[in-house]
Amino acid sequence: MIETKRLYLREMTPDDFDALYAVLADSDIMRHYPYSFDEARVRNWIHKNMERYHVFGFGLWAVCLKATGEMIGDCGLTMQNIGGTILPEIGYHIAKAHQRQGYAKEAASAVRDWTFANTAFGMVYSYMKKANAPSAAVARANGMTLLNEFTDDEGEQTVIYGICREESTRHMDIWEKLCERAKKEYHPEDVSPFIQAHHVVCALESEDGTIYTGFCMEACSGVMNLCAERVAALNMYASSGQTRIKRLIAFRDRAPFGGGSGMPCGACREFLYQLNEKNENTEIMVDYESRKTVTLKELLPGFWGKERDSEAHSIENNSDIVPHC
Repeated sequence: MIETKRLYLREMTPDDFDALYAVLADSDIMRHYPYSFDEARVRNWIHKNMERYHVFGFGLWAVCLKATGEMIGDCGLTMQNIGGTILPEIGYHIAKAHQRQGYAKEAASAVRDWTFANTAFGMVYSYMKKANAPSAAVARANGMTLLNEFTDDEGEQTVIYGICREESTRHMDIWEKLCERAKKEYHPEDVSPFIQAHHVVCALESEDGTIYTGFCMEACSGVMNLCAERVAALNMYASSGQTRIKRLIAFRDRAPFGGGSGMPCGACREFLYQLNEKNENTEIMVDYESRKTVTLKELLPGFWGKERDSEAHSIENNSDIVPHC
């Protein structure tokens, strides 16, 4: 399932027929489509996408409102013949009552990010009739640029928009980049009958701007219990010798959504503080959608080691002084 601030995208089922029929059978919404939709075509649409989930791992997904669970359309990734070449394409259809509210852009952007995080495609496309200005506007809002124009089988002009992986990354803010990197580590598994891993993930940005990731690993009898935050920090230190962390995000199957959903445990807070006292200013994600963060200092006020840390720095500084004879 893909989640955004207002929507979630899930796999279609036959139970979605009524909601989808209201969208696809609407002649205004589908006026640029080469044919109209009757009940049989809508049922086939659902069946075809269910097959795509099985074959490709993606397809057009049901777009639902978080607030009510109502399905308001579809959006997703499919393989399409675009001008004679099979390409990954982001498509979207939103019910008339829910248009002009930014839902198509919100869903399409989420599919774009999902595609680059979960597939090897270096580029993703959207294509539409040249006369379909609203659809083209969604493509542009999704960061895509006009790539080509051709005459389709119906004798009409069709335009192709696209965005590459690198360009998509440039459009992301740092929290999006961290979240997408962390997601790649999320695949819960049993390492053995005694050890579990990858069910909590973390990504952090080091002082020099490099992103490091980690995942939790837990064993029976307390022989090894490493949280994702500590593993990411250890990866940073092992790879670069750095100890300063600008910001981090940690979560299970979805980005932090408030409360304690993304908060490091007490041991992780203590470890990050001990790693570098300046990590008191590390930003930690509380709510991904609102970009609400908290600092380590706020989570662990009155760190007991401040005096010891100051003494250590004082000794280091004094050791550089060369006495005069």
